[in-house]
Amino acid sequence: MINGYWLWFVPWNIFLALIPCVIAFVLHHYFVKKSVYHTPLNYLVFGLSFIVWFFFFPNTAYLFSLVRHLVDYCEPESTIRICREAASIPPFFFFYAAIGIPTFIYALKRMSQTLGVLFDYSLETIFPIFMIPITSIGLVLGLVERFNSWEIVQDPLLILRTGFGYFNDPVVFRAVLAYSVVMYLIYFTFPYLFKLISDD
Repeated sequence: MINGYWLWFVPWNIFLALIPCVIAFVLHHYFVKKSVYHTPLNYLVFGLSFIVWFFFFPNTAYLFSLVRHLVDYCEPESTIRICREAASIPPFFFFYAAIGIPTFIYALKRMSQTLGVLFDYSLETIFPIFMIPITSIGLVLGLVERFNSWEIVQDPLLILRTGFGYFNDPVVFRAVLAYSVVMYLIYFTFPYLFKLISDD
């Protein structure tokens, strides 16, 4: 453990974030790079793969929230922001959380490109605009309600009711909006920032 945080969560959370990346890579490779025939069977395979991608994609953004553990496990009466025992671990949690940025951008960009080639090129731009708020709801469902990606299969109606209920809860809805704004900034600005840095 690091300050009470079980280290087995690290490979597990990274593994969950890599699932949508792998799916996006495989679909992009075969449907865009290889240009496989657009048969009904191939569309069925794509559709089923997309569903799995859709429900696991919020795990990439979930990594952003892991810096919250910087202030975990301190004494309840402590008035300092990071307790003495946790003073040495900010680099660990910031690096851990930062893994979410490339996985988030890559998985969403590759899937958007694939959808654009298969259906309509405008989807490459439109899909992220709609997907990011949906991802924010999924992220809050995981953070607040502690739902897991696979629970959509076990009790989909409960998860849908809870998600739609956020629109009537001003406090949680503000959280959804905040995550949406941050994810828009990350997705649409970080690639340009990285490009500027690499060009220099």
